[in-house]
Amino acid sequence: MTKFIFDAMGITDKVRKDYLKWTYAAINLGDKKIDAFGIPNPMPSPSILQASRSAPIKILDVPEDVIDKFLALSAGYSRSTMDGSLYQGMEGKKYKTLGYTMYAVAHDKVPNDVVYEVARSAYLDKNYKFLINVMKGWKIGLDMQKKSGSFLAGAKPFKMKWHPGAIRYWKERGYISSSN
Repeated sequence: MTKFIFDAMGITDKVRKDYLKWTYAAINLGDKKIDAFGIPNPMPSPSILQASRSAPIKILDVPEDVIDKFLALSAGYSRSTMDGSLYQGMEGKKYKTLGYTMYAVAHDKVPNDVVYEVARSAYLDKNYKFLINVMKGWKIGLDMQKKSGSFLAGAKPFKMKWHPGAIRYWKERGYISSSN
């Protein structure tokens, strides 16, 4: 994603590129060995949190024309404005970026009752709390799913087929009508 952004901005050949693991990029930024790094991560990104604990950081907006190029490339991307307050140096600041949706995917041979239980279990209070504690970025998606089935429409551009076990769960939640 970073290379695509740099290419779209016309700056790829104007920056030195080092291909580091995200943790090493965060360490090197904190040690002032690099000036910046790019990372396609959900919020909060552990590596960006790590970097911001070493010194205040600034997250840059993805330019609108670059976002437009991503949107033209794939329906899987969306415009997103994120609150950077989790990171030292970004308190009270928002930034424009790309959003993308992640889906749990099961093979069509996985038994319906297993997929149903996985979907249902994600929303049990104890499991929900565990999931958002492990990966805070999941809270946004899980909360959206708890409130409405609008996220289901996000899969339409991909022509994904829903597993019968998932369909059963979404029907029980009222997100899919019985006629679907």
